[in-house]
Amino acid sequence: MVSEERRDYLDYLWGEETSDPATWEWRDDLNAEELALVESWDEKYCSAVGTLAMDILGLEGR
Repeated sequence: MVSEERRDYLDYLWGEETSDPATWEWRDDLNAEELALVESWDEKYCSAVGTLAMDILGLEGR
């Protein structure tokens, strides 16, 4: 289980990622539980962006 303090720190790092690969290096040091948590955030983000895009296209009548 990932402690709340560690989860908060990972959330901070996740939120600071950019297109610069240097901002992704922290992922190399994750254990299995932390990696699963971060991957779940990635999946939720991708899903939400996809839903947003579909909603926007729907409003435009496409």
